[in-house]
Amino acid sequence: MEASTREVDERRRVAIHVGRHQVSPVFPWATAATLALIRHGRLPGWVPIEQWTGLWGERHFAVLRACP
Repeated sequence: MEASTREVDERRRVAIHVGRHQVSPVFPWATAATLALIRHGRLPGWVPIEQWTGLWGERHFAVLRACP
């Protein structure tokens, strides 16, 4: 998963628009920093197995795996 580069933990409901025309149903969307992503993932049993940033540190990623 790609995580936010700033420390954030936000949830909202969004829809995709083309111009002013809505082209998707409303769906849940979350923006979370790596630490928030890992923290929320642990509650249902996911564990972090890898984290990295892009070449210039502008993009952050984390891999979570479900515990058996």
